Amino acid sequence: MKQILSLMRFISRYPFIVFLIISLPVAFLLAPDYGISYDETFHKNYGNFIIDYYLSFGKNPVSVSYIDLFYYGGFYDVISQIFTNSILYLFKSNSIYEVRHFFNGWIGLLGFYFVYKVCEISFSRRVGLFACLFLLGIPEYTGHIFFNPKDIPFSSFYIGAVYFFIRYTKQKSPKFIDFLLFSVFTGFAIGVRILGILLLPLFGLFLIVFLYRKDSDLKENLKVWIGKGLQFFLISYTTALLFWPYLLKSPVLNAIQTFKTMSQFPWAGAVMFAGEKIKAPEIGRKYLPTFFAYTLPDYLFLICVISIGILVYLILFKKEYFRNLKMDTGFLVLVGAGLGALLIIIIKKPVLYNGYRQVFFVIPPIICILAKVFSDLTDQLGKRLRILSLVLVAISMLDVFFIMYRMHPYEYVYFNRTFSSGMEEGWKKFDSDYWATSIKEGSLWLKDHLKDDSRQVRVANSATASQSDYYFNKQEFYQSELEYRQFASSRTKANLFTEESMEKIDHFDRMKHSGRQKFLFVKRDESSDYLLTTRVFDLHKEYHGEIIHTVERMGIPILYVMKRK
Repeated sequence: MKQILSLMRFISRYPFIVFLIISLPVAFLLAPDYGISYDETFHKNYGNFIIDYYLSFGKNPVSVSYIDLFYYGGFYDVISQIFTNSILYLFKSNSIYEVRHFFNGWIGLLGFYFVYKVCEISFSRRVGLFACLFLLGIPEYTGHIFFNPKDIPFSSFYIGAVYFFIRYTKQKSPKFIDFLLFSVFTGFAIGVRILGILLLPLFGLFLIVFLYRKDSDLKENLKVWIGKGLQFFLISYTTALLFWPYLLKSPVLNAIQTFKTMSQFPWAGAVMFAGEKIKAPEIGRKYLPTFFAYTLPDYLFLICVISIGILVYLILFKKEYFRNLKMDTGFLVLVGAGLGALLIIIIKKPVLYNGYRQVFFVIPPIICILAKVFSDLTDQLGKRLRILSLVLVAISMLDVFFIMYRMHPYEYVYFNRTFSSGMEEGWKKFDSDYWATSIKEGSLWLKDHLKDDSRQVRVANSATASQSDYYFNKQEFYQSELEYRQFASSRTKANLFTEESMEKIDHFDRMKHSGRQKFLFVKRDESSDYLLTTRVFDLHKEYHGEIIHTVERMGIPILYVMKRK
């Protein structure tokens, strides 16, 4: 018993150390399971290009003209590449994406730590535990943790900023270190995606409320508001600017242009939506409610039903419960950061696609709210009903976790029973592996399938060259990576867009290597011997060939390996 109490005291006193003890091995063990996602290579390159920008003292122009990534802050891409390049150098390794996935996974798990801490300081440790479990069981969110280099880091930094803000406002004598940390984490969030700017008016509003003093006149209050507001803005925005070359060139005009562009998520491609192929901009406001209804886990709907039932009971028979209800500051902040931000997004009607990954950042605050409401309401039940409610939710959660286990490492391909009639029917109505991480499994299968065939084969895929070539030609891939970085670092305004540079860039982007490697990547519109394709673009229906292997989970086809006839 003493040992248990000592352990509990240690966990209570050193929660971050406990988090490190748990998260680092989890990230290390799971990271190698996941394939490369569609965007990863571009973000890897972007991180390296920003590093080149600073090493050249702003002379290297690649980072401010690379595809459309200059519209994204480079904070996460830079720290991810510094970590990855350092590990590869120190351990003489060529495992670029395994290291990236480890780092991405740990940043994703950091978000869970902040979820727990937000609930701990605002409500209780039990609510924090509930919130972490509820968040862990959302396959769409958890399934992205190891390979999504935009939405997961943004979500973790966003909830981190929320945590430090709540901690700052809850102290009788607020500490500047908490103010500094919430300002810096806001900068981290902006430095991943410009939508982090949503935190500026949100926290600005709460700062006004928090700093208001009844015993001071309006002039004194204004001085305090303006002073703190300016500190917050300067710290957060400067933090973001430090890793964003495009904004550094014009901190005001380029920021406005970036926000206008990215708040609309500009993409005009077609997606499978409720069984129909529709262009993303045409879907409108029904996108998010529909995706939430089809892909949020069943236990969240069960929690809502139980909570609504208890609320109705309290309204009818225990009205005194509401008279004694106190609204915590942390709760209000979470409502603004979660539900408030979600409402703004729905009103603006941006173009959304690939699930609801662009709004991942609102999920942790909303889950914290749900955990608090569920915990408080079930406390109003008798012992038997409370236990029954918890058991029902636990059974529903175990069902979801079992599905996630069976779908691994494609957990994000999930459809609930409540609205989508289960996994068997849901996958037919929406794009499943839109990240194309399953190309890894297909590539390794094909490599093994042709291990006794010495002929060179031409392979196309439905995504990017690196997603298959990395697994076909790992050593050649790593050598090309080093050459690409050396080439990019030598670019200047004078030679960046020359014909020679364009040919060289195409050489690296298409993973041509020496041209003598066994597996040669070719574009989809070129003649290929094999095709690795997900269902997203229906390429399997157009390719003149036969399916020789299917990557599947739970009977759901995720990727086809096809051989030309």
